Amino acid sequence: MRHMVLECLGRKLCLNLLPKDVCLLALIAMASVGFTSIGAVIPAPYWLFDGITFFVSGFLVFEVLRRAGALPPPDGGGQSERDRDVSVGPASNTAVDTIDKKDLFRRISKIRSAALVVCCFCALCLVTELGFFSAAVILFDDEMNPWARSSNGSRGSSFVLCSICSAALNFGILLRMWVLRNSTRIPCQDTVDSPVRR
Repeated sequence: MRHMVLECLGRKLCLNLLPKDVCLLALIAMASVGFTSIGAVIPAPYWLFDGITFFVSGFLVFEVLRRAGALPPPDGGGQSERDRDVSVGPASNTAVDTIDKKDLFRRISKIRSAALVVCCFCALCLVTELGFFSAAVILFDDEMNPWARSSNGSRGSSFVLCSICSAALNFGILLRMWVLRNSTRIPCQDTVDSPVRR
């Protein structure tokens, strides 16, 4: 029963996620909630930055994966429906198919552009986190966060492990979006714009 409910919900949300995508989204959700709540309680601006950026990247990643999962399965080739590699065959004989190909071309272009935006956003966050990691190593035993109410979250040693985890998660998001962007092929422009042949 529970499997049927999840399957129905997935169809309504146009979700066709791979298990690795579900794990990635779960990690992003845990990181965003964890970093934001800890950063608000201590207070620690770096952890708040991490939490807020993971909220943003989590929303963007979910939207890109949802749109990629809603793409139609590729024609032939024995590939599964979950394969992100979408290609369009030769020009069709009907005007409806030509319109569908143009729509598919636009949808794939939007997915590739959105995946590139996520890659750029994660790359900027990664550079920022490496800067925080460097500061945490330099100020390992010194005060790094003057707003902390206790010793936890005030010294640089409190931020080393979190910086490594955040950088690793952002690198994982960047890598997944880059692979998705490069594995989603856009049909040739001439097959999309070609006139209907009879």
